[in-house]
Amino acid sequence: MNRNTLTALFTLIAAPLAFGQGYEQGPPTNGATAYLSPAEELALFEIQEGYYLELVLSDPDIQEPVDIQFDGNGRMYVVEMRNYMNDADAGNQEAGTGVVSLHVDTNRDGVYDTHTDFATGLVLPRKIMVLDTGVVIGESHTHSLNYYEDTTGDGIADRITPFHDGGARGGNMEHQPNGFVWAIDNWWYSTYNNFRYRYTPDSDTTLTQGPSTAKGQWGITQDLYGKVWPVNGGAERGPESYQHHLLYGPSGTGNTSPDWSIVWPIDNYPDTQGGHKRLRPDNTLNHFTATCGQSIFTGDRLPADMIGDLIFGEPVGRLVRRGRIHEDTNAVVSLSNVYPKSEFIRSTDPNFHIVNSANAPDGTLYLVDMYRGIIQQGSWTRPGSYLRGVIDAYGLGKNVDRGRIWRLRHKDFKRDRTMPKMLGQKASTLIKHLDDPKGWWRMEAQKLIVLSGDTSVVPTLTKMAAKHRDHLARIHALWTLEGLGAMSPEIVSAAAADKHPRVREAATRLSEPFYTVNDTMRELARVLSKDPSALVRKQAGLSMQVGDHPDSPPPVPLKGTSTVYTPAQKKRIAKGKAIYNTLCQTCHGTNAKGFTTSDKLVMGPALTRSPRVTGHPGFSISTVLYGLQGKLDGKAYAAEVMIPMGSNDDEWVASVLSYVRTSFGNNAAPVSPEQVAEIRKRDARKTHWTQAELETRYTKRLGDRKKWTLTASHNAEALVHAIDKRNDSRYGTAAPQKPGMWVAIEFPVTREIGGLSLSNTRRPKNIAKKLKIETSLDGKTWTPVLTQASSASEFNEFLFPQTVKATHLRMTLVEGKP
Repeated sequence: MNRNTLTALFTLIAAPLAFGQGYEQGPPTNGATAYLSPAEELALFEIQEGYYLELVLSDPDIQEPVDIQFDGNGRMYVVEMRNYMNDADAGNQEAGTGVVSLHVDTNRDGVYDTHTDFATGLVLPRKIMVLDTGVVIGESHTHSLNYYEDTTGDGIADRITPFHDGGARGGNMEHQPNGFVWAIDNWWYSTYNNFRYRYTPDSDTTLTQGPSTAKGQWGITQDLYGKVWPVNGGAERGPESYQHHLLYGPSGTGNTSPDWSIVWPIDNYPDTQGGHKRLRPDNTLNHFTATCGQSIFTGDRLPADMIGDLIFGEPVGRLVRRGRIHEDTNAVVSLSNVYPKSEFIRSTDPNFHIVNSANAPDGTLYLVDMYRGIIQQGSWTRPGSYLRGVIDAYGLGKNVDRGRIWRLRHKDFKRDRTMPKMLGQKASTLIKHLDDPKGWWRMEAQKLIVLSGDTSVVPTLTKMAAKHRDHLARIHALWTLEGLGAMSPEIVSAAAADKHPRVREAATRLSEPFYTVNDTMRELARVLSKDPSALVRKQAGLSMQVGDHPDSPPPVPLKGTSTVYTPAQKKRIAKGKAIYNTLCQTCHGTNAKGFTTSDKLVMGPALTRSPRVTGHPGFSISTVLYGLQGKLDGKAYAAEVMIPMGSNDDEWVASVLSYVRTSFGNNAAPVSPEQVAEIRKRDARKTHWTQAELETRYTKRLGDRKKWTLTASHNAEALVHAIDKRNDSRYGTAAPQKPGMWVAIEFPVTREIGGLSLSNTRRPKNIAKKLKIETSLDGKTWTPVLTQASSASEFNEFLFPQTVKATHLRMTLVEGKP
């Protein structure tokens, strides 16, 4: 029961970082990288034939843009993370200088010419939802949302009201939810959150939360049929979990080739967190590492073969990828690069960073160019890191406070100059836009009709859902009915008989709420599960699970929720599972065996059955709180740095560690917030740990158990079962518990002991409630180490205040079983 180490690094991050000195040959390093004007930047773009970019908005009218949304009149709101990484040390980053700005193209020439700071004083804003009369904005480090309204018409919000009380949100700034997207199912989705929102204006809570799967890192979008698409940058995966909607849990990547993750940039700035292993000999990026800002193109002013394609940025590679989505006859989805061994857009300008994109009212696609030097967050740019060396050599930390927004055009298509005027329109007028060839118009009209709550249009929508010539209009009509609370089994049944499989797929989802109350709907699900289209059959299986259909298979029980755990521990383990699936699996994999990239780089070590994970909790707690850097057991992982996660509270840290220690074949004690608080107070570090430092503090588990001499006040002959490493055997007193009962261990030599681990899986109800733990050098003079060691579950870890030398250890019962 010595302080013990873990045998695999427990990291919980979604981004790699390499350490080292210098970098390969590249552009001359004179300590500064010049800004370019928009015209100069435009001249450096390499874009596929027929396409071109044109500027719609630029600095100084915007600074550090990260996201955009349009309102019903086509006005553009820009989320500006001013103060983001103004230097390599992230100095003064959270000063509350963030802005959501508002821009209007008054003469319809395609360039925004009026500009106001709509909302100011924001801490790194990252979530925005434009509604009908105002804008919902979410900042960093909080789940709470505020509603901003301009009541005077001057483009500046003058009324701010709480919209949703979600509480604080800790963690690294890069690992926090962003978005939103109002999806076709009328729920709001964002990254990282394992829940979605439903706008309920007549409710006391305004937003209702529902379950979802948390995926993605920066950026979120939906396709023409409402499937939400996440993209993962930190794990170098790119688009992920796209076999079905996130609502139904994580999914795979189909038959997508490993070559999909290879990138083809033309810049040779080596500022990648992965260091040399992520660079070709010519210094160009060789693999996804920062993919983000995705959109599925749904407009009509670019070539038709682009509709439904997935567009996203790779800002470290200064490029934009155009992906083609394939769906085979078995409804298996896969992706391919439309331009093999090339990219859709790329540049040699080191400041060019596309971090987001959006379908625009004019039928084109807008690209958000943060246009700056550093694109990574400060946790990965610390002094001594490989990335910091590159940043300092090229002067990338000096390039801040800029930003551009570009419009993607094609030579064969004119831009639609029609300015939408949907705000204030009646629902009966908005309906006509549900069959617009531009996806933005269809979705905006649906959103505004739902926000209106006007049920007088239900008959018109019902007719459109049944008979309109365009299957997309029929689908939007169905979901608009759902948003108005007007969906019925009759409407679902009619849609389930539609000739188009995508309409039948929508009907399948819409049938879910009726399974538990309507026999006809339950039978309809069975019919749809045998539909000629594999797409519909797949959705039927998913819907039957979510809708609690009697024919659906029972869910797999959550690992680590044994009845011997206290209610608080069970809740903590469940919370930890959600955290793990959101964040930790990025490096460690969904099965905790370590995620491996397409080119065979292992992002993080395995956590399965790891003595380092299941041993003394201090090692894991210290790692999560303060981070860990360098190789582990001589092995380098793609994620060589575990960034500190101590900005999360003690409950958060205890939850994720409790889940990991009780899952994946691990059988250790849950972690308590009190244990986390103790180590947080004791250490209060400002630097990462190294493996050597932690092993000095939490040394290896004592061995040579066969040489231990065990004695006890009662039933001593059964003591052998206390150290046989078997869960199906145990030591018991063979008598009712009474204070004063004791068990003692004599070691063959004096040892340094830092803690004690006890477990009782066979009869957890017989666990002693309190123990006194003492040590001795001679077996005669005893020194108390813990006088009231409390045990509350089948697994218990007792951390000594300091390491003690002992030849004997004794545990005495202070209080019997609860």
